Amino acid sequence: MVRKMSSKYACCSMSSQEILKLENNSFPDIKVVSLLKLMAHPLRLKILRLLLYEEQICTCEIVPIFGTSLYNNGEKQYKPESLQVQITKQLVKLRKEGILESRKITFSSNGEAQNKNDGKWTSYKISRNYYSILKNIIESFSKSQKM
Repeated sequence: MVRKMSSKYACCSMSSQEILKLENNSFPDIKVVSLLKLMAHPLRLKILRLLLYEEQICTCEIVPIFGTSLYNNGEKQYKPESLQVQITKQLVKLRKEGILESRKITFSSNGEAQNKNDGKWTSYKISRNYYSILKNIIESFSKSQKM
């Protein structure tokens, strides 16, 4: 298919109108840019990758999971006592942007998580609106383990 070029010097065969039509109406460019900015933080990216793999996780489990890996990976060095604070800060930021959903939980005597409005812990999961797009983006930069 031969397209008419808009100027005699144009090397692109698409018009600006055709390019604008490529934007996904259900996930507009401004939303994509916002999502990519939020992912552009090593700790937030690790949290999102973990949540894609685990589906849902409590804040009390995240620090032990990351453990010392955040200290020995050539990345920003967090003091152990501030790691919980940093993780919570990033989780809250992702939740405020609608990428994560949260619920208060408590644990039963056998260790099972239970919904409880006045629970001590917060459990997080990726919002349905973002799950597929995050999965596609993060899997393309992850090792072969399926999420």
